[in-house]
Amino acid sequence: MSDTAFTASSKSNGKKLVNKDTLLSTEYAASSPLYLHHSDNPGVILVTQPLLGDNYPTWSRAMRMALDAKNKLGFIDGSITKLEDASTKFHQWTRCNSMVLSWIVNALSLPRYK
Repeated sequence: MSDTAFTASSKSNGKKLVNKDTLLSTEYAASSPLYLHHSDNPGVILVTQPLLGDNYPTWSRAMRMALDAKNKLGFIDGSITKLEDASTKFHQWTRCNSMVLSWIVNALSLPRYK
């Protein structure tokens, strides 16, 4: 067997070859702030209490902790800057930025309409 492949068990308990380079690139992708997990979606609620105004300090801390856990805090603190349109990762940046914005909007208290 070559150095670039190893065996891994599949669901059927058979063996399949997995390219080590593919596995490593997946690991790096998961550590990137531009990575979105398959469970990340616009409807995810990151904080239990919506922002009401007077609870801003607590809400802000909870939201920052949640975004940091998802490796997305840089989208709101400015450390992950917008990529140029010509960048190959521009679409990824736009998707992640939109996802973060949707998480924040979902955590706001909406006025009740009668």
